[in-house]
Amino acid sequence: MAKPRATRRPAADKPALTRERVIAAALAEIDERGADAFNLRNLAERLGVYPTAVYWHVPNKNAILAEVVATVFRDVAPRRRSGEDWRDYLRKLFQRYRASMRRHPNVAPLVGAHLVGNLRIDFDFVEGVLGALADADLAGARLVAGYNAVVAALIGFVVQEFSPIPATEAQEWQSAVQQRLLTVDPQTHPVLAANLPLLANQAFVLRWQNGSEAPLDASYRSFIEQVIAGIEHLRAQG
Repeated sequence: MAKPRATRRPAADKPALTRERVIAAALAEIDERGADAFNLRNLAERLGVYPTAVYWHVPNKNAILAEVVATVFRDVAPRRRSGEDWRDYLRKLFQRYRASMRRHPNVAPLVGAHLVGNLRIDFDFVEGVLGALADADLAGARLVAGYNAVVAALIGFVVQEFSPIPATEAQEWQSAVQQRLLTVDPQTHPVLAANLPLLANQAFVLRWQNGSEAPLDASYRSFIEQVIAGIEHLRAQG
């Protein structure tokens, strides 16, 4: 007996298309395909709608990317507690940001290289950083300098750590990087050669895996303390 033909689900059974569904699907697309491969055609296909339907909820691709960045940033800023030391607040901020990007590593380049994300990032994040630095007695130009240093440090390390490896011929590329490291000449680059066992795949420029497969946990903890030490130095100048 022939099986009955599958019938298309009635439109009434489909979940309503909302702004929240569009952004969630966009984040899932970027998680799977990467930011460079993201396009509205694939997004609409994932949602089961025509591309024009997406525009009823989000006006353009840049707006979608901005919302994706805002989603990843949503829980990054810790709630500031009365009397909390500014150093502890910054430590938590750095760790929470990296944890969020570790869940969505393909979003990291959007934060570091696309200003469109500025459109939707919650001011709670900005206020949290500024409040911590104000508690460190930074004001005026030193507050601006400290804020820029914290944000650049926060984003820069993580963008480097989670940079995507080539989407095609990844194994060949990884093998080529490893083979290149074997050619380091101790006469020409003595410090690199002596420390290569420690640096290989655990140091920027010398890696063939990103932070999703080879996280730089110890380096990141040290990095946070170096940033805090820099703020301490800026504070002392006042």
